[in-house]
Amino acid sequence: MTFFDQPGDGPRTHALVIGVGRYPHCEPGSGHAHLEAALARRFGGLTAPPASAVRVAEWLVTAQRADPIAPLGSVELLASDTPGTDAPTFEAVRAAFDRWYARCDSHEDNVALFFFSGHGCAGTHQLALLEDLGAVSHRFFANAIDIDRFVDAMAKCRARTQCFFVDACRTTPPELLTMSGVDTNVLLQPSVHRRAREMCTIFATEPQTEALGVAGGTTIFTEALLAALDGAAAVRRDATGPWCVETGRIAPAVNSLLAWQGERRQRCSPRTEGTGSQIRQLPADPRVPFQLGCDPREALGVAELCLRDPRGGPEQRRGPRPALWQGTGTAGIRTLCAEFPGGEYEPTVEYFALAPPHLRFDLPVTRREEHHGHR
Repeated sequence: MTFFDQPGDGPRTHALVIGVGRYPHCEPGSGHAHLEAALARRFGGLTAPPASAVRVAEWLVTAQRADPIAPLGSVELLASDTPGTDAPTFEAVRAAFDRWYARCDSHEDNVALFFFSGHGCAGTHQLALLEDLGAVSHRFFANAIDIDRFVDAMAKCRARTQCFFVDACRTTPPELLTMSGVDTNVLLQPSVHRRAREMCTIFATEPQTEALGVAGGTTIFTEALLAALDGAAAVRRDATGPWCVETGRIAPAVNSLLAWQGERRQRCSPRTEGTGSQIRQLPADPRVPFQLGCDPREALGVAELCLRDPRGGPEQRRGPRPALWQGTGTAGIRTLCAEFPGGEYEPTVEYFALAPPHLRFDLPVTRREEHHGHR
């Protein structure tokens, strides 16, 4: 289903967004033979992928609609059990793909964006499993997307910048190892004629690991990806220029954010062609998460901290307490000031750059001589 369509001249961002949460042909009693029945049991229903797809589509409409680099041109959205969208069966996805491809192919400076969330598995290639997986007798994986072939085939599309985000598990079911090959339907026939492109394919997790979601919520990867696109993957190439999101910075930002949040079970894995390109210009300086402290750490318990822009403007303050100061601040050159009303340490000021994706900084402070030995 075309969720959003805003025709116009010049380069545009065109998105194909898919979230699969139902696998009715994998449910008990679906009538599969022994091998396919064992495979089917591995692919039960999910709640996070459809929610993630809707979240991505809504974010694009809100954040990318008026972007100066490539404003949003269209969004094709298919999500299981979601009113107002088509179910993500292979035929529905193929029809949406045809519309998406035609738009992407209309201008060489277009940005082609593909997002999939749902079950996946990996043999020699990565597969994204659609809602009617298992519907074709003796061809269990017919209604799946071979991501490797799909990304390769897209090299003939005129859109110079292409981003593929695949939020799915990359494990190999033992049953798959008994198959001599996997026969999937094809969205686009690969061609020997390839165009030079700036391409990034980002898998939500590393090979032979699972992609994680929150029951009733979205996936871990989706939230980190949108945070990266919102500014964590942005860079300013000169002191007065705009902050822009670049394709080569998305995966490092996602992994940095996951580690920042303490998520050790999942790391995204990128593949790229080209040197990277800008896909988004932020409308304002990004907000940057920070953790600020003192060195030695015990000084935090008596420190009055102040974070300010040396050019003026609002200040952020925090009183004495032993925990790190956690918050967000606007990107730019900042000063961190520490004052000690009890005189335990010397007042200290230091400049630093508050820049995406986040900052962890301890301000070195010096104990006053008269307080040595009176701790």
